[in-house]
Amino acid sequence: MGPQLQNTTTEKTLYKGSCHCGLISYTVRIDLAAPAPGNKFILSRCNCSYCVKAGSLLAVPVEGSFTLLTPTGGEGALTKYRFGHQIVNHPFCPRCGIATHLGPSSHDAVTRINVLTLDGRVDGRPMEHLRDVKVKYWDGKLGMGLNLGDEPREGGVW
Repeated sequence: MGPQLQNTTTEKTLYKGSCHCGLISYTVRIDLAAPAPGNKFILSRCNCSYCVKAGSLLAVPVEGSFTLLTPTGGEGALTKYRFGHQIVNHPFCPRCGIATHLGPSSHDAVTRINVLTLDGRVDGRPMEHLRDVKVKYWDGKLGMGLNLGDEPREGGVW
């Protein structure tokens, strides 16, 4: 048996994703088996009014791995929305309204992926079942990343 490989960015699974109408398309590396460095969770749900209404299920990708393929105008061609304290950038498709990702925020430069917009693995292999990944819940009503828990916070959803 050969030497064990280090767990590098190139070994993380590359996924493709898109909005509903296909105007937005992207690739991203996400590890659905272990949290991204510096995180205590793989998937998360927030109870802020935006995330609840949008149905967001978020993952932090491997740093620097998110690539917006289309629209050709990049982030500038997307409609952007900020609310409340104007902390998080919520870009979305100007045609179908789907938000494939969010961020960066005034707290960090992280882009978070709405994993519900993943279309599959780039290598063509079957995608992991998201139902098998433990979701953590945080209180976005009170502030980014507060009160991380195993059940939805007030006003949140499973």
